[in-house]
Amino acid sequence: MDTATPTKDSEALASMVIQSTAGLPAELQVAQGAIGLPEVQAMLRRLADFNLGIYMPHLHEDETGRFLPLPDGLIQVEDDLTVTFQTEQQLARQRDPVIQVGWLWRGDGVHATAKCVSYCKKTGSAHDTMHRIGSGDSDDDGSDPA
Repeated sequence: MDTATPTKDSEALASMVIQSTAGLPAELQVAQGAIGLPEVQAMLRRLADFNLGIYMPHLHEDETGRFLPLPDGLIQVEDDLTVTFQTEQQLARQRDPVIQVGWLWRGDGVHATAKCVSYCKKTGSAHDTMHRIGSGDSDDDGSDPA
């Protein structure tokens, strides 16, 4: 397939993106517009071979909910189905392990921009890594009852 020629799907996507980017900061408008570009779609097809995708690192202003670019040094963290933004130093104090789920090239290389808190629960002789859902205040300490 010729990646330099837009497809009908990419043209439709680009049209929808243009209609929905009003009010976004310039950096995020660039990201939204780029998803319709043939070269970005070619990258996305290649990433799909590795079960990866593309996302737009962002956060929302507290008072208005307006989109903002994710600042350097902040990481989007999902824990117990809640998203917060933390520094690497704050995450270092996290007792449960975190799994990197989003990356961005920044200046000198790849940096994690999104992580999910996970925990390990022993089930028989195996360990399952999963998201914590709920308050985590259950009587189950994750140990093997045997």
